[in-house]
Amino acid sequence: QGGGHPITPWLRRMTTTLIKDMRHGARLFVKQPAFALAAIVTLGLAIGANTLIFTMANVLVLKPLPIRQADRLGWIFATGPDVMTWRGPISLPEYAAYRSGVPGYASLGAYRRRTLTMNADGNAERVVAHVVVGDLQGLWGLGAIAGRTLTAADERPEAPRAAVLSHRFWKTRFGGAADIVGRILRFDGEYRNVVGVLAPDIELGNMSEIDVWVPFQGDPLHAVRTDRTWRAVGRLGEGVAIESVNAQVRTIAARMASEHPDTDRDRQ
Repeated sequence: QGGGHPITPWLRRMTTTLIKDMRHGARLFVKQPAFALAAIVTLGLAIGANTLIFTMANVLVLKPLPIRQADRLGWIFATGPDVMTWRGPISLPEYAAYRSGVPGYASLGAYRRRTLTMNADGNAERVVAHVVVGDLQGLWGLGAIAGRTLTAADERPEAPRAAVLSHRFWKTRFGGAADIVGRILRFDGEYRNVVGVLAPDIELGNMSEIDVWVPFQGDPLHAVRTDRTWRAVGRLGEGVAIESVNAQVRTIAARMASEHPDTDRDRQ
């Protein structure tokens, strides 16, 4: 015996209902345009808000950053009357004090975002960079799909200037060029050798905005103490509890407040 697909009656009912709803909506818009417009705007805002919430949950919960043993990391934030948020950044001299004075950290790194001017192929353009110190890419356990990641050796003042591109930037700006590793690019007038391209799995949330990663090359102790633009993160040592590290960090903060009252007073 012949017969239609079993889902056909359901589709017919849904189509009829949709047409009726559209006709009703059109009549309502003609009779009460202000009310209909408000309903449309409210519906649009609700959809947008739910989309934003899902996007953030997708990034923060469903797709966490692919950082090695993220539960063994601890961030250092500054607080105090001169800190605009309860999670303020720190300066490089402060970072150096924590690096040498907090034994609970097996390693400590820091990073900050900067906008650089890149010159490549005869063109100048602005790019978003992560400047890193303390072998941050190794600390996070990031991987490269071409070449290598940045290492502590790249941070030595006498080391050749290096750069690592994000996967997205490599694909969109350089067309995924196979010969990108070893290419020389100029950033803020400084020539750098591209030593690698990061794996794309780190490109979530605001990390997806980063075009290039470059190492800080210099002695953090000699940096400007009031240039507080760095986010510090450390990997806890084997068997070390975060509470122990917190106590060590507070001790160093109190010492710096005593030794540098003009710049570090009331910071903790």
